[in-house]
Amino acid sequence: MFCEKCGYQIQGFSKFCPKCGASLADQGFTQPAQGQNTGNNNFVNNTAPANNNYNPAQDPYSYRYQPQQQNFRPQAAAKPLSPPVKTKPVQRVFSIILSILIFSITTSIAFIVISRATFSSKSVKDASKSGQISDITITENGKEKKLAEYLLGNINKDVVRDYKIDEEKIKTILNSSEVKSIITDLTVDYTQLFVYGKDSAYLNEDSIMKDIQSVDQVVYKNTGYRFSSKDYSDIRKDLQNGGKYSFLTESGLKNDVFKGADPKVFSLLFSIPLLIILIIIDLGLIFVIFLINKWKLKLPFTVLGISFMAFGFITLCYSLVAFILSSVFNIYIVSGLITSAAVGNLIFGLVFLALGVVMFILSIKFRKRDNLALKQFKEQQGA
Repeated sequence: MFCEKCGYQIQGFSKFCPKCGASLADQGFTQPAQGQNTGNNNFVNNTAPANNNYNPAQDPYSYRYQPQQQNFRPQAAAKPLSPPVKTKPVQRVFSIILSILIFSITTSIAFIVISRATFSSKSVKDASKSGQISDITITENGKEKKLAEYLLGNINKDVVRDYKIDEEKIKTILNSSEVKSIITDLTVDYTQLFVYGKDSAYLNEDSIMKDIQSVDQVVYKNTGYRFSSKDYSDIRKDLQNGGKYSFLTESGLKNDVFKGADPKVFSLLFSIPLLIILIIIDLGLIFVIFLINKWKLKLPFTVLGISFMAFGFITLCYSLVAFILSSVFNIYIVSGLITSAAVGNLIFGLVFLALGVVMFILSIKFRKRDNLALKQFKEQQGA
């Protein structure tokens, strides 16, 4: 029976509850007649005062036996296992196609980022510190010539003879600080035009003529020859549209090289809006891969891991080749720019290679997990 006041389970019969001291007679419990077997030989009737201040813990004779209660919780039946979901051939084909697209777009993104970093004003100026201008190669009539040889062949023969001008003297002039400064400024403006689409106030006939006039003293010092007014007139004609040096000016590029098109159109390939669009497309394709695989990670991580590892490996190989070329062919500005591009490719390659390796390792873990789930399912089906 249980005490109505505190709910304690009472063994045998007693006048008072052993726990709270409440009167059991008021609750309808009566003591059995004398000599009646209570079924509990270890039980001794309690005699406690009928008051609410009774504390059975202080009464050693309140009870002798109290059974231990056991907390029994029935175990829920094991749920039947379900086999891991297998990817369908269509999902695999689409995932591979999308991973190839992601590889291509990622390559384009790397090209834009590395190009913008490589052809910045600072990078061009730093690159101009390496190499010699005289090592620049010019192609004339299908034949490659060093710049000094090319210029010597285009100087008036009488001047060459009278002032004993040779390739060594021209090399000395080309490698002077004055000429290097001019070439660097021209290169900076070219990269700003083609890569960043910025108008140039420098690539015109007047600016280039001022630069040529500024090296008159260097030419006189090394050859004893001074430019005449006719020389300046001939050079200006060559810089005008249709002249053999017109490609040096922005207007000449537009009319002679690009056939009337704006050379700044080329800068769209390196533009920030295009970069943002490509990044959004790339992320969208990654999202689609997970979506068509119903957010199961094994196949997406496999194809993306392989794609990123391939991109990283190819980029690292390109970076290594670029480092070798820049050290072997020490060409003015070009070798410095190649080195700068190689550093950018090295960073991109390492990042994507590491990312691809992590994804591929995770895909192996997911594959092992699915194989284990399939094994457990078969064992349950066999049982």
